[in-house]
Amino acid sequence: NTPYDGKTNLSVIVPCYNSSAFVERLAGQLMNQKTKYKYEIIFVDDGSTDDTADKLRKLLNWGGGIRFIQQKNQGAGAARNTGIDLAVGEYIAFVDSDDEVTELFIEKVLDAAYNDKADIVKCRYSAKLNGKIFRTEEAWGYIWGGVYHRNIFQNVRFPVGYWYEDMINPFLLSSQTQKQSLVHDILCFKNKHSGNLRSEERRVGKECRSRWS
Repeated sequence: NTPYDGKTNLSVIVPCYNSSAFVERLAGQLMNQKTKYKYEIIFVDDGSTDDTADKLRKLLNWGGGIRFIQQKNQGAGAARNTGIDLAVGEYIAFVDSDDEVTELFIEKVLDAAYNDKADIVKCRYSAKLNGKIFRTEEAWGYIWGGVYHRNIFQNVRFPVGYWYEDMINPFLLSSQTQKQSLVHDILCFKNKHSGNLRSEERRVGKECRSRWS
């Protein structure tokens, strides 16, 4: 695994699959964070068939701190694993390409991480459907909506080719932590729509099961 570089506080990992309609919005939000911390953004294109990769390449011209990796289509779990292997930050965050974060997302979760000496910090989020908020709650139980100390991932990776793989790891990760904290602010938004990455995870999962059945 890539070692912590001693300078980067956070690596934000964004798995992308056919995310052309959303990825520039999220990139802008992540690049314009109001924070004192040093962070990098790792976009992992998981075999998109639209122009997602072209848009991600253009982001590299915006400035430092952005990394772009392409791989064959394997699902979000594999894309997150690639990001973990490349991350140099002391903490790691996962954000889905079609979701949104506030401009204080990094500042507030990392403040809590360092002040509380926490291994995991989660925040509250609001779920949107067609742009309208229909639910607000804490992000416990999901891999997004917070940060994780990189040491947690020494022996943990996401399962590849399974449905809801991002629901499995939070429970595994929690068992390896000594301190977890919650930021009560709403710092991210989960967008629900028919093009969600989840549909691609299901397709990959079906393919994997068919190979072994």
